[in-house]
Amino acid sequence: MHTDVSVNSSLRSSLREVRLSDGTYAVPNVLDGLLSSVVAEALERDPNLFNGECVRLCSDMDGNDPFIIQRAHYFDGLCSNRLSRLDKTDPIRRLLDDGQDNLVPFSRSVLANIVGTSTLAITRDEKMVIPIQGRTVSSPGLCAPSGSGSLDIGDVIEDLGSFINGAVREMREECGLTDDAVLSSQLSGMGRWVEHGGKPEFSSLTFLKVSSDDVSSFTADAWTHKVISAPFRVPADLHDSWAYSGSVATLVSMGEIPEELVSLPLEFTVRAAVAVMLES
Repeated sequence: MHTDVSVNSSLRSSLREVRLSDGTYAVPNVLDGLLSSVVAEALERDPNLFNGECVRLCSDMDGNDPFIIQRAHYFDGLCSNRLSRLDKTDPIRRLLDDGQDNLVPFSRSVLANIVGTSTLAITRDEKMVIPIQGRTVSSPGLCAPSGSGSLDIGDVIEDLGSFINGAVREMREECGLTDDAVLSSQLSGMGRWVEHGGKPEFSSLTFLKVSSDDVSSFTADAWTHKVISAPFRVPADLHDSWAYSGSVATLVSMGEIPEELVSLPLEFTVRAAVAVMLES
């Protein structure tokens, strides 16, 4: 996951607007053949997949101009994801990066750039709420953020709260949490998931009114094997969560979440959350 610490810090205090542009994204003609094969493979793995409406990011992270988003669809993102598997000498791969791991900026990208959102929820007794992914997802058995998924049109408001709304909605669905269980949420960071076509991933930190005992009684959805809680303890000698060489999720959980079970989205969301705590 590519991230910029200065961008993450500015996001947390930003008042930038979010604006929905006209029209709907269409996969460029050069990728039509790739789109057909990718969708066929995806439906073969999971016939229940549907091409639901999503939101893509069209503007860059720097500056103070509004974030521009646009309607897109789930299968568009699958096509973009596949580009990261192509050889770096493949001309089509240049739609993702310049061959030297420099990602094309959102403002110039013709890829889907479907907005992903995630949140790390902390209970009132300072434990992380961690769903263990079920068999129907891409990384079964791995520990995930408390809520994660694609931003929906219904999540969008006129400011950066849009990205929090999507993550908290996913958290309620995946962990069985109710609206009144949430105390507060704030943006914590943003990264670009290279293996998923450089798509944007916005992370947030959510504090709950409920305890870890309450969470254990919630019923997870079909995408989640079960929901557990793990300690959230930031060591006094940890001064930079982004520079830490090991798994920060394993570190702050005091080893209760083994590194081999930490998904990439969880690691990123925990690092961003710890950065917020270290700044406060």
